[in-house]
Amino acid sequence: MKSAHPRRWDPTWREHLIWWHQVSTGLAIVSGLAVLSVYSWTVRTQSQWSQHYQVWQRLQRHEQQFLLTQESIINSLREIAERSDMVSLVPERTIEVPIAPPRRVSGQGQNTPQQAKASPFYPVGY
Repeated sequence: MKSAHPRRWDPTWREHLIWWHQVSTGLAIVSGLAVLSVYSWTVRTQSQWSQHYQVWQRLQRHEQQFLLTQESIINSLREIAERSDMVSLVPERTIEVPIAPPRRVSGQGQNTPQQAKASPFYPVGY
């Protein structure tokens, strides 16, 4: 029995068109995913850079405040020294105190635990 619509063999151009449609759909999906991933990476990178930049600016402000405070302390100490007629520090006026030799405890041949500990060396300053 013959059907009313005879089965026709598709021409080759139609097969190529279907194949290109499938390939282009796959490429569109892959390129869309690539664009979305690059865009999300860019947004994330810019966000992190912005946060780090804000931290860097805050550290710069703290450094400037620290330097201003340090300079104001130096100036106030200088003013106090000028008002109180203090002697200025010069190397020619430096007094050096010699280190005394360690004392021996008379009557005891053994060192006590306190003597056994070596005391740290602290230089005597001006």
